[in-house]
This record gives sequence, C-alpha cells and structure tokens, in this order.
Amino acid sequence: MEKNTLSYETEAFNEVNRKLSMALYIFGILTWFIGPLILFLMFRKELPFFRQQGKAFFNFYLSFFLYFMVLSFFAPDIPILNLVLVLGVIALNIILLVGAVKLYRGEKFVPPLSLKFFK
Repeated sequence: MEKNTLSYETEAFNEVNRKLSMALYIFGILTWFIGPLILFLMFRKELPFFRQQGKAFFNFYLSFFLYFMVLSFFAPDIPILNLVLVLGVIALNIILLVGAVKLYRGEKFVPPLSLKFFK
C-alpha cells in the first residue's frame, strides 16, 4: 500500500506549497481574510512552507487592519487621512499581488510593514 502523502524532497511537494501559498494571497484580495483563513486551517499541518507563508500573510493583514483602525480614528479630524486610507487599500492589493507572483516563482515573501503577531 502506498501512502497518499507527498515527500518533502519531491518537486510535486514544492509545487503544492508554491501554488497554495500563492492562492492564499489571491484569496486575500478576493475574500479579505475568510478565504485565506479557511485555506490555512486546511493545510497548515502538512505543508511547512505554506504554514510559514500563511503566518506572514496573517501578520501582514492584521498589521494593516491595525494601521487602518488608527488612521480611520483620526480621519474625520484630518481630511488628508481619507486619501491615505484609499491609497492604503490600493497598496494592500498591490502588495498581495506582488506576494502571489513571488510565491508562485518559489521565492519566500515577507510583506513589508508587518508586525509579528505569529512566529
């Protein structure tokens, strides 16, 4: 009987890690955090590269959420912060796209401006 698991050394294992990590970032654009959370909870135990990239993704998303909360608190008093919030959402999506491309190529991606919530 053969096991239906992927060995760490195989190219298929690396391809699964790459594609699932990329999907995490693409789902982040499409479904905010719900899609990536479901994907992460499904595959975090058996794929170490995916687990590492998932933690980096959620650190990034939580960091941006925190930044947006602080900025939106002050936005009614300082009108220019509304523009900063809109530009921040655009930057968030661009960073997620860049991360998806890098992960598809097999490169590690650490999003900028991330606070370390998960190690």
